[in-house]
Amino acid sequence: MNSAMAFLLMMIGFVGGLMALLPFITPLRYYFAVTVSPGFRNTLEGHASMRRYETWVAIGVAAAVALSFLLDGRSEDAVTFLVVLVPVVVSFSSFFHERRVVSRFAQPTDTIREADLSADDRTPRWFALALVPIALPLGVAAYLRAHWAEIPLRFPAHFNAAGEADRWAEKSVRTVYGPLLVCAGMSLIGLLITLAMYHGARRGPQRTAIIKIAVAAVYMMAFVFVATALLPLIQFPPQLLMVPPVLFALLMVAWVYRLVRDPNMPADATPDASWHLGVVYYNPQDPAVFVQRRIGFGYTVNFGNRLAMFLMGGFIAMVIAMMFVMR
Repeated sequence: MNSAMAFLLMMIGFVGGLMALLPFITPLRYYFAVTVSPGFRNTLEGHASMRRYETWVAIGVAAAVALSFLLDGRSEDAVTFLVVLVPVVVSFSSFFHERRVVSRFAQPTDTIREADLSADDRTPRWFALALVPIALPLGVAAYLRAHWAEIPLRFPAHFNAAGEADRWAEKSVRTVYGPLLVCAGMSLIGLLITLAMYHGARRGPQRTAIIKIAVAAVYMMAFVFVATALLPLIQFPPQLLMVPPVLFALLMVAWVYRLVRDPNMPADATPDASWHLGVVYYNPQDPAVFVQRRIGFGYTVNFGNRLAMFLMGGFIAMVIAMMFVMR
């Protein structure tokens, strides 16, 4: 088995594991994105839905593994993406099917909205720690500038799953400093979205948890992009760049799982009728700009709120502008 095949199989297993955990990383009051009674998960119908879902997740993983062997572990990005996408598509298709099944047992949503009035609306002071990794690219840029003469005129700019260079870049300001600019831009946009979520969602412990995840993500992103920017000067196996994101995802899933399984962890009392496929929330009567997700952990936009659409339009414009600058 070559390294490209091993990497592909590892990614399939990782994605399949995340899909298997999907129904468990959501507040206890929801089951397949439907509001249910506290004990529904342990009923015959609840167990049957979970067994069917897990069976289809296994089928999706098996299909992806078979496809990877059929393609003989080809390391092209497009092939890797499509193969890894197979268990995702199969799992979500099954998830949405079980959502329709479970909806027959849905409980009426509370008409009274709850909010933690004791929570402090001010942004936590430790949020300033996120500024450290944003500033880190500036120091690395200075280091690259000081060692500009040592940077090769042509260096690898992309690697396949086997760790082999398959794209090269000519030495220039854009190619050398590009990863650092992307890192700073993506980190800034991510933190601005996090602040918007914190102040645009109902009060609750979930908001603080999201900020913690965002700060940790900025540190992880800074490490990966800084290491990428240093590749022309410091040689190391490019596969190591995958280690921080995978470890970050594993740690976050474990932490979030512990949070959402806490019976005392509250959840937004949003009406089921306002959720489409359990993913899109549209409720013009809800003043919240962001609401708690039904699938996974975190917040999503209330598409029925005009301010939410304005904010998302601004963030999309910022991403497009960053991409335009990097062209």
